[in-house]
Amino acid sequence: DLSKEREAVIDLERSKTMLEKQCKELTSRMFDLEAAVLTSSTGTTKRLESRITELMTQLEAETSEKSELQKNLRKNERTMREMQFQVSEKDKMKQRYEDDLEKLDQKLKKMKLQLEEMEALESTAQLAKRKAERESAEFRERSMRLEKEVEKVK
Repeated sequence: DLSKEREAVIDLERSKTMLEKQCKELTSRMFDLEAAVLTSSTGTTKRLESRITELMTQLEAETSEKSELQKNLRKNERTMREMQFQVSEKDKMKQRYEDDLEKLDQKLKKMKLQLEEMEALESTAQLAKRKAERESAEFRERSMRLEKEVEKVK
């Protein structure tokens, strides 16, 4: 896009130079024709005046076209800068999202690790609970047996 715009600017500069050259040539021809008109007949004068008017109209049209092209060029350059800014902003947003995603991913991994540790602790606690319940049941049984033996001894 930028290279197209640069080519357009170069073409416009060339056109400008050519138009200025044509303008100088036309002005020179106009002076020559005016001098010839003074010395020539009325019919020739009218024909030359008509040609001069035609050339001036053509020059005005080309100048107008050049102005329009320059206006469009400035508009396209402005649009291009705006698009570059938007792309830059989107790149920044993308980088922020990627950073946030990476932070969230690290947080998720940390939470998973904590969950695994808690599950391991819970498993260990469950095993300790079962062992304590077994031991408690064994102590109750033994206590009951001992009480029965004490009653038998009495």
